[in-house]
Parts: sequence; structure tokens; C-alpha cells
Amino acid sequence: MRAGWKDVELGEILLNIKGGGTPSKNNPDYWGGNIPWCSVKDMQDDKFLLTSTQDFITELGLKSSSSNLIRKGTVVTSTRMGLGRAFISDIDIAINQDLKALYPTNELNNNFLLWLIIYNRSNLESLGTGSTVKGIRLETLKSLKIKLPPLPIQKKIASILSAYDDLIENNLKRIKLLEEKAQLTYEEWFVKMRFPGYETAKFDEITGLPEGWEKKAFSNIVNVNPKTIIKTRSVAPYIPMSSISENSMIIEPIEYKSVSGGMKFKNGDTLFARITPCLENGKTGFVQFMEDDDMIAFGSTEYIVLRETTSIGKYFIYCTSREERFRENAIKSMVGSDGRQRVKTECFDKYFVNYAPSHIRGNFENFADNIFRSIQIFVNQNHFLKEARDILLPRLMSGMIDVEELQTESFKS
Repeated sequence: MRAGWKDVELGEILLNIKGGGTPSKNNPDYWGGNIPWCSVKDMQDDKFLLTSTQDFITELGLKSSSSNLIRKGTVVTSTRMGLGRAFISDIDIAINQDLKALYPTNELNNNFLLWLIIYNRSNLESLGTGSTVKGIRLETLKSLKIKLPPLPIQKKIASILSAYDDLIENNLKRIKLLEEKAQLTYEEWFVKMRFPGYETAKFDEITGLPEGWEKKAFSNIVNVNPKTIIKTRSVAPYIPMSSISENSMIIEPIEYKSVSGGMKFKNGDTLFARITPCLENGKTGFVQFMEDDDMIAFGSTEYIVLRETTSIGKYFIYCTSREERFRENAIKSMVGSDGRQRVKTECFDKYFVNYAPSHIRGNFENFADNIFRSIQIFVNQNHFLKEARDILLPRLMSGMIDVEELQTESFKS
């Protein structure tokens, strides 16, 4: 062990641990307020800064439950389901009973504490108990044995690792802005009719559309669930529903499996969730992660695959699928038992889009192509950053790499 490092139990260097709770779901006065309420479903394996939550509670809901208000900058970890997941909150939040807020002593740097939990995830998982869902008791969490370097070294290690996360987070912000730019441009051109040259365009009094435009059924111009052949038992990229985002085109992580069943798709396809609640939650992805456009991937049978045709481009299709009106039309067509309802693809026969002349459609595809390609570049950069960070993590936390002489900016405690 390096000089100055020591073996301690986690509980020895924690000042306090705060738990949480859940307001009664039967009382509507407790929900829908302005206090972000965090549960395990808000946590992601590879995202260590929490910026938003799916649910919100009221002041009354907070007071009525055992939930605690956790101030921004606090390290929070899960003690049930996904043991060892952790994040630093970028906002004030309330937490539920499956999460614990950790407050370090002066001997422990707050940012180092985050990486300490992440580094020990496998240890925490092994300490969990339970037949169906594993949980870990507070006393067991406190007894976790760790190697603790001196405070200046902690700050340097945290600074190095957090620098990777800052770059990843900045790329995600760029991706969000680029997606918004593509969607807003789509809406300006094809919904609000403010396409290039609209000022001098003549509008048909009967259709309300510019001359040369038409109303066309979505299913007449898009290839819905196209037949795509891939050799059975070959190994190919596999996309589970969990890899599809509710608010972004990004699809990750990518798995590789032997092909058996499921939907088949290729670069340029839009994956639209057809089952509840994935559809209502907005799960929609754009496939562009494969290096070779001839490659075929496969995934959940609960996707509807939307593919470009000679009539309409792939970026127009994706942006259309992100429209709220498009999703509402699909939701209205759902059939099946509660909790297992699915979209009927016939709903696309009744969904009409504003179909522009070819030069306008082409201009939009050219404009969006630069945006979508830039997004994939940022996605690829993040993959490399995560790989580099994950390689460094065990080497830094174990003392294998000497950071004492490195010149790094320390993160705030």
C-alpha cells in the first residue's frame, strides 16, 4: 500500500446517512408538485450526475412521508435494486426508501466518495441479500472495507475521473441542442409552413397548403416494418428496449447476440416503441451506430421499424415520429389487456403529413444529415471517454497509478 493510504470501513468516514420515503400514491395532493422526487428508475449505470427526475412531489407530500430533501452536490447511492449505483445530484431532490444520501467527514472528499462507491459496486452487489430483489442493510454498507488515500490524493483522483465525466456531460448537452435544432427546423418547415421561400409561396385556398404540397398518409410514403433478412444464429448487434431513450435518438448500450428472433433493422431506420408504457413514455431511437450500412441488427419484437423510401427521407421520418400528435395517434390505436397494449400499425393509414415538393424534402435531408452525423460523432467520443475512464478507475482507486506529482485542478469538496 502506498505511503499515507490506510484501510478503513466506510462507516468510519461518513458523518451521516439519510434515507427517504414515498408519499402515498393514493393522495393526489402529494404528487405533481415542484420538488423532484428520485427513485432507482432515475439512476443509470453510466451517468453519475443527476439533472432531472421523472416524478415530482408537493411540499405536503414531502412532509407526509419519510422522504428527505437532499441538497444539490450530495452523493446518493442505491441500497436496493442496482446496488452500487451512485450519483451526485445537480439539483435539490427528495429521495425514496431505496436510496441513501451519504455525508462524508472532513477526512473524505465528496467527489472521491462518489467514485469510491462506483469502484466498489461489485463488492456491494455481492453483499446484497434477497431472493428476488437484492438489498443491502445500512450496517453492511458501513462495514465496506476500502483503501483511503490522503485528502490531497483523493482530490486529485476525483479531479481526473470527474474531468472525463465533464467532457461526457458536455457532449450530451451538445447532442441535446443538435436534436432540438433538427426537430425545431422540421416543425418550422413542415408543420408551421415556414420553409425557405415561404414568404413568396402561393397557398391553395382549399387545402391550406402551399402550391405543390399534398396531404399524404404516413403509411403510403414510409416502409413500415420492412422485411429484413439476417442469417439465424449469426452474431449481430442486439438492441433491447432498455437501450432506447425516452427523449433522445441515441441508442445505447449495444449488445451482441446470436440472432434468433425479433425485429430486424439497419442504419437509417427509426425504432418506435409499440407497447405500453414504453410508447407513452416516448421511447424512440434512430439507428446509425453501425460502421457498415450493409450491416443488420436485431432487437425487441416490441418495436415498429420505420424505413425511408424513394418518397421520403430517414430524417423526416424520425422527426415525424417525435411529434406529440404522431404519438397520440398511435396511442389511440392500442389494443390488448391492461399493461400489455400494443399499437396497430393500421393507425399510420390515418395519420397524414404535409408532403413537400422534392427540392424542399431534399434540402431538409441535407440539412439534417450534418446534424445527425455530428450527433453520432459525439456519441462515439463518449464511448471512448467512458472506456478510458473505466480503465483508469481501478488503477487510480487501488493506488496502482501515483498521482501525487500530477498537476490537476481539484474539484470542490
